[in-house]
Amino acid sequence: MSLAKASLWTAVSTLVKIGAGLLVVKLLAVSFGPAGVGQASNFRQMITVLGGLAGGG
Repeated sequence: MSLAKASLWTAVSTLVKIGAGLLVVKLLAVSFGPAGVGQASNFRQMITVLGGLAGGG
């Protein structure tokens, strides 16, 4: 695979991830309001910390 083709696939993948993330945040905001978005963020941070601790740091 050429460098240009690999770069294009990487760019498309990144744009899809960004779009999906924005969609999820928008759905959370519409459904649960600002407090729900904050709670989801806190939950995600907790999962990240616990995953780091479980992996040994």
